[in-house]
Amino acid sequence: MKRVLPIKKVSADLDVLRFPAPVEHPVGADCLKCSLPLSLSQPDLDSPERLLGVCERCKDWFLIDLIPGQTE
Repeated sequence: MKRVLPIKKVSADLDVLRFPAPVEHPVGADCLKCSLPLSLSQPDLDSPERLLGVCERCKDWFLIDLIPGQTE
């Protein structure tokens, strides 16, 4: 008999950071609390302008939106 585990849905508050940077060359981003560089990943290949930043020290998550066409 296969055991079925219930799926639990959770919500999370994320700070959205908007960076004026080209999508091809994303900038580095620092944690807003401790200034440690964030580990960046792109979880959605259909949204290359959106990155997820995670602080290894604070364990905070940040949603980073890159603004195409702006370089400063």
